[in-house]
Amino acid sequence: MLIAVLGVMALGASLRCPAPAVPLDLHTPGPAACVDASRPADPVDASVVGTIDRYEDADRTLVLATKREPITFVLATDAVIRMGSRRLPASALASHRGRRAKVRYTDEDERLVAHWVVISADGPQHRGTAPEQ
Repeated sequence: MLIAVLGVMALGASLRCPAPAVPLDLHTPGPAACVDASRPADPVDASVVGTIDRYEDADRTLVLATKREPITFVLATDAVIRMGSRRLPASALASHRGRRAKVRYTDEDERLVAHWVVISADGPQHRGTAPEQ
């Protein structure tokens, strides 16, 4: 462990970082690097799985019903929508109401922005009924 820490410290000392930089946590996997503290942090990616409740093409909002509560996303202009191997246009989301979907998104200024949506190829889920087998 001590050898690994010394190696990381030596590597970090050899990096040329801007003056306001802060070194990364030594417990973070990956190569040692510096973070520019003057640059705003990149938005954090997150994902959630739920059922498509509705999509409104006019304002590009997707509402996903989850176990806890409905979540509203704004679709990014470069968002990728997939169902199986097919890539779909954003307008197709409205016709997939009731299907399960996974959404990868970022939280940007208190707005959830969806960048990637994968729709289940299984049929729509209806409340109170078990999926067909």
